[in-house]
Amino acid sequence: MLQCGGKRREIDCAVPRDKPVVAINVRMGVEEDRAKRIKEFAAELKEAKECGVKYFIVAYLVPEHEKGKLEEIRAEFLKEAPFDLVVLTREELELLAESLREWGVLGCV
Repeated sequence: MLQCGGKRREIDCAVPRDKPVVAINVRMGVEEDRAKRIKEFAAELKEAKECGVKYFIVAYLVPEHEKGKLEEIRAEFLKEAPFDLVVLTREELELLAESLREWGVLGCV
């Protein structure tokens, strides 16, 4: 939860908790819902950036049968908004840890 502008904003993971530099929102996804979820993430990104969050990460875990289209799916997200990182599978979660280290986020070394 992020308190900003007199509103509470939903964030699944904030690093650090008290004054987030990184916001991570997580969803499980299916193709039928993807366009709606992408728009939701874009709105959440805008709110988070307005609240001073530096990095916004999307973790949208796709079902097994869509894993052959990862770059196409990632392009759909990035076409909608400038997300700092889009994680689509559990295997890609290592990218998240690498990015946090590269960005110098405290506690992520």
